[in-house]
Amino acid sequence: MTSIKQNITVPLFCLLAFTFCLTTGNAGTGSNQSLLDELNYLKSEKVEVFLSGATKTNIPLSKVPGTVTVLTMDKIRKSNAKTIADLLRLVAGVNVRQNPMTQTITMRGFGSNPFTSRVLLLIDGVPYNDWTKGGFMQQPGLDFFPLENVKQLEVIKGPGSALYGENAQWGIINIKTISGEDIDGVRATHFLGSRDTEITNLQAGKQVNKDFSILATGKYLRSQFPTSFWFDENSDPNIRASEVFLKARYKNLTASYYRYDDKADGFSENVVEAGLPPDSKFISARAIKQTTQIYTLNYKQNFADNKYSFSGDLSYAERNGSHCGTCHATSESPHFDGRNEFHGFQAIGDFRLGIHALAHQNILIGAEVRRVDAGDHKHELSDHEMDSGLDMADSQHVNAYTKPALYVQDMITLLDDKLNITLGGRYDSQTYPKLFQSAFSPRAALVYTANDHLTLRAGWSKAFRFPSFSELYQDSWFFNVKSNLAGITIPLAVFKPNPNLKPEQIESDELGAEYRFNSFFTSKLNLYHSTIKDSIVIVYNEVPIPQAIPVSSENHGNKAYVMGSELEFLFDFDEKIHGFANWSFKHTRQDGNQVDSAGNPIEFTYAPKHQFSIGGYAGPFYGVSTAIEYSWQSSYMAPSFWYSLRKETPQPIGDYGYLNLRLNYKPSVTVHKTKDPLMLSVYFKNLLNNQPQESYIGAEKMTAPGRELFFGVEAQF
Repeated sequence: MTSIKQNITVPLFCLLAFTFCLTTGNAGTGSNQSLLDELNYLKSEKVEVFLSGATKTNIPLSKVPGTVTVLTMDKIRKSNAKTIADLLRLVAGVNVRQNPMTQTITMRGFGSNPFTSRVLLLIDGVPYNDWTKGGFMQQPGLDFFPLENVKQLEVIKGPGSALYGENAQWGIINIKTISGEDIDGVRATHFLGSRDTEITNLQAGKQVNKDFSILATGKYLRSQFPTSFWFDENSDPNIRASEVFLKARYKNLTASYYRYDDKADGFSENVVEAGLPPDSKFISARAIKQTTQIYTLNYKQNFADNKYSFSGDLSYAERNGSHCGTCHATSESPHFDGRNEFHGFQAIGDFRLGIHALAHQNILIGAEVRRVDAGDHKHELSDHEMDSGLDMADSQHVNAYTKPALYVQDMITLLDDKLNITLGGRYDSQTYPKLFQSAFSPRAALVYTANDHLTLRAGWSKAFRFPSFSELYQDSWFFNVKSNLAGITIPLAVFKPNPNLKPEQIESDELGAEYRFNSFFTSKLNLYHSTIKDSIVIVYNEVPIPQAIPVSSENHGNKAYVMGSELEFLFDFDEKIHGFANWSFKHTRQDGNQVDSAGNPIEFTYAPKHQFSIGGYAGPFYGVSTAIEYSWQSSYMAPSFWYSLRKETPQPIGDYGYLNLRLNYKPSVTVHKTKDPLMLSVYFKNLLNNQPQESYIGAEKMTAPGRELFFGVEAQF
């Protein structure tokens, strides 16, 4: 912690002093909305925030079972964050790091898997984790959904399989998207950044009448990868991406369409190792491309004097893009040259009946059918002779399956609405054809409102995660070098399939308390303990060069335990001065003396013991508003394989923090009868110029890019 104080004391003091100077004058004539709307629920006279991801019903935040952080659209717009992942760095108990491929997000956990496979991503309540890797679909993209189109972000910490099934092992991120009535006009933003970054976003929405609204948005991004691994000696690799989001609502029916396209330059990394030619390089294809499309249809209806309700979602998502081998194994197959190929789809039907006729009870009964297809992966998954689209190529391989599920939830209200009990569970049937056995995920939680100041929470739940198709069947090169002098390509490591993987299981207990000292100061404390069985770990069995090291996934025989606490403080002094501070602690251990096939116990990789975040928001005063945010985390270990590959003694990745500052100015002008439509912004990201290795893979160039400066303009009519 000493290094933190030395690094941030002077600049942080200066920035806070500057913020104080802005806030000491009389208020100007500007009329911005609240900077931290999610804090409004602390004041009884203000409108309470409602959310849906935690219970699949619309419920006030004060009654939600479990630990939830809600970030509203106003908070998101006034924050320094340019991506959802940047925003999540400020949430207690959430760890965000950048690896060479994508962002990895964990909640109250750990992970050697580079993908966010243990956190469930929902968009308007519909699951969208990738069906081949288990993580988020945009890879290697900079974000997994445009932040500008997020109306509310719900971060639900703790297992969620009782409602959602697989992937909801450590937590849930529910993105509630904007609608036409939220814009009701045109909004355009344009940002330019110091790393050759350009972001242009256009939104047009209209509430035609009380029954009908429509929204159309588009975004263009040009930027660079946030790790130096991608930079070769001759060029700065660029990403070009575009996004389209369309949404229409007519009465109780809502339809949406989302399309994401990106194209990224490849990389070239020098590899210096005994026994290899001097010009050896790890080289990807020249371009990496992908297209993701998501279609959704949602219907909600109340009937019989609101004694019953029905809601349902139909969704379809597909991806066309480059293979994993486009980066890992370019020379292995001509299919890995960067071309787009079909990578399958996920189709989900989820239907719910709400029963509200019983006194003090709110019952939800749901049924879900899910179809998952890995698509044309025969070039990189095991059994190369299988035909794309077949359910089973042989008795060992399933590249598509169908799975039905049933779930029930009963929310009981007692003691004049002071005690709220949630009981429920979900039964996921075995897959057809049989790839995984059935699973049952129960849940019990209570919320007790002792008085106007104190709220207590407790919960217990179980969850699971299916192995991804990549973990089960990946059968391609993982790491190779190419020498033009020797005219050879050598695979140094190869993926080996393991079709016998079992699902991971987790059981978690939680206690929480929220205390409102007064109308502007609130604190929260959450304690949790999780037990994980059959943890899926990545195993590296070293062999001497030039033999290829096999890389595979296994279920570890030891149990893993994760326990921790989260302490939060929320400040809401008045409508123009807000802030927060949080600290989280995490302890990991294992039970048992078993080791994996490489001789390792469970390695609790990328699991910082301490995390700390603080933020302050002020204004507008004379048209000026400001936001300052700082996030820090303690050191953690990377997988031992990467240290041994470079013949290094394992040592922690050092602690690091990011300080971000944003200043907004809203000139008092009128344009085409619109008052104050413009806002100018300057944004300093990573003001302290820290360049840590958020992930370690044995490469020399894995540092973050350092300080960045952005200028932006926003117009709204």
